[in-house]
Amino acid sequence: MANISLGRRYRFSAIHTIPQEDFIHGHDYSLDINIAGPLNESGWIFSREALDQIVHSSFLSKLDRSWVNDSVLPATGENLAEFAFKSIQKALPQTLKLMSLELHETRKNTFTVLSQ
Repeated sequence: MANISLGRRYRFSAIHTIPQEDFIHGHDYSLDINIAGPLNESGWIFSREALDQIVHSSFLSKLDRSWVNDSVLPATGENLAEFAFKSIQKALPQTLKLMSLELHETRKNTFTVLSQ
């Protein structure tokens, strides 16, 4: 049976400082995830509500409206994307795989983590 993918988008806001910059600043982030897995008996990969709960409890609840430097050092977009990927993948059921995660920091900066 083929695996099918499902993409979802989440938004959160957070502040941070990064190496070589002394000023505190924030971003309104957009987080796109893509999971893959087999269809269940209902014809879905996974419940959207259950996925939202997993993403919220494993990542968003820790970072939304937070000081990123408390969770991720150095608090770069690259490290934040990797932290999000690992946090969400670890919380997913074993039947699902997080295929990719894109963190949109600004209109110009997007960080992508791909499953290996």
